Amino acid sequence: MGQWYGERAEVYDQTYVATTLSVGSTQIEAKVGGSRDEKRQLVILYNDSNNTVYYGPTGVATSGANKGIPIEKRQEVAVPVGDVGLYLIAGSSGNNVICQELG
Repeated sequence: MGQWYGERAEVYDQTYVATTLSVGSTQIEAKVGGSRDEKRQLVILYNDSNNTVYYGPTGVATSGANKGIPIEKRQEVAVPVGDVGLYLIAGSSGNNVICQELG
C-alpha cells in the first residue's frame, strides 16, 4: 500500500480483507465477514456484474429521495469510511460486488 494514501498509508497495513457480495433488490451491508470491522478505514467496491448497483446509508434505494450513488458495471469506487454502515442495493438479484476493506 505504501504511498497510496500518503500519511494515512501506515494504518492500512494492519488489515486487508475481501469478499464477494451478492446484491439484489433488498439492501445489504457492504462488509467483510459477519460484522463490520470498527477499525476499517477504507472500503473498495467493484461492481463485477452487468447491472448498476447503488451504495449509501441505511435505507438506500435505486430511485427516489433515498437513491444511492450508482456504481456502473465494471466500475470501482473507494469509500473512506470507519465504523459506519455502508449499504448496497440493485434493481435485480444476482449482482456480484467485490468488497475489500482496509483497516
